[in-house]
Amino acid sequence: MNIRNYALKILEEFENKKGYINELLDDYFFMYEMSEQDKGFLNRLVYGVVENSYKLDYIINQFSKTHTDKMKLPIKIVLRLSVYQMLYMDSVPDRAVIDEAVKLIKKRKMHNLSGFINGVLRNISRNQASIEYPDESDALEYFEIMYSVPKWLSQMLLMQYDFSTIKEIFQDSLKSPKLTIRINEAITNKKDLIKILIDEKIIVKEGKLPYSLYIENTGDLKTHESFANGLFFVQDESSMLVAEAAKPFENTKLIMDLCAAPGGKTTHLAQLTEDKIRISARDISEKKLEKINENIKRLQLKNIDLKKWDAAVLDEEYIRSADLVIADVPCSGLGVIKKKPDIKYNITKQGIENLRILQKKILETASEYVKKDGVLIYSTCTINKEENEDNIKEFLAKHKEFSIMQLDNQENNVNKDGFLQLLPINNQSDGFFIAKIKRME
Repeated sequence: MNIRNYALKILEEFENKKGYINELLDDYFFMYEMSEQDKGFLNRLVYGVVENSYKLDYIINQFSKTHTDKMKLPIKIVLRLSVYQMLYMDSVPDRAVIDEAVKLIKKRKMHNLSGFINGVLRNISRNQASIEYPDESDALEYFEIMYSVPKWLSQMLLMQYDFSTIKEIFQDSLKSPKLTIRINEAITNKKDLIKILIDEKIIVKEGKLPYSLYIENTGDLKTHESFANGLFFVQDESSMLVAEAAKPFENTKLIMDLCAAPGGKTTHLAQLTEDKIRISARDISEKKLEKINENIKRLQLKNIDLKKWDAAVLDEEYIRSADLVIADVPCSGLGVIKKKPDIKYNITKQGIENLRILQKKILETASEYVKKDGVLIYSTCTINKEENEDNIKEFLAKHKEFSIMQLDNQENNVNKDGFLQLLPINNQSDGFFIAKIKRME
């Protein structure tokens, strides 16, 4: 089975709602033996098609008498795969792309459509320079075609940000994400880790935080001793800012992390407190708790308790018991589309409204655990203001016993209300929101 056939199968499963792209790719990497080069090719093919699916269909429909909406799924996906290669992968000659597309269709016993595939792709190949794209005069159509973003989603964001900001965000969503790691300073230091990573043939660059690094050319990270020995944790710098914002204070005895998986914030807080403060890390999923436990053991941490618990349900044993509570709530994920492009197709208006209901419930529950003078950190990986500052403002209006605490201004991203909102622009970081509030009584 060749790599393009794997891509076809994965994209079929995705279109049929049988999994998320990253999970489907991981399954195929596990099931089939592939070289790192083949894995890279498959990864780029699949993500490239998902990131650009509306645009690819728009191009195909300019050269096909049959609209993509009327095509059988394998035909549509093979055309998308082929057009993506012709337009975005210069290393693959158009002739080879078209030949492979015809082979894929014949392999599916659809010989009668091989001529159709061949004709459409040759027409596109010959006329790439004449492909017409919408201009910016119709913002919703422009964003839908050029960045494959549903119109309702663009419309929602345009009510919150200006056109140029949204365009920069969508441009960034099509770039390759940086792989960022947090140095486990409990057992190593930056200088030593950089040397080890270079010895493992990994390309290393300085991060923006004292304990962050950007790495490239990693292959499967799990095959590296540096990973197995717990010398670092894969985590975006935006997420690292949660522990930075929390700054566990003197006499802190208990920290609660309510939605802890996969353990980035929990383990970061443990390291910042030198593993001396008790941390209660919770998640609703047993499978995710197992993942957190794996990371705790790998990073050689000890003072963390794991508990299966629904963050929206009050654990009466812990009322007014925590000095610091972390509520990194489930959200729409609109700040991490670059890493998870399927988000823009799966999220819905109703889905966001349901998430807001859950977010507010978790926020209310989280507040019950905070001691007098204790701190609550609310965070998301979205840029949707409804899920971010609107939720916090509503909460503070109802709870006069809490007040906002000013966050350190990270590159001028703290707004007048004291909230930190990072936007995913110029490959700087994920889109991320943090609010820090204190119980005054």
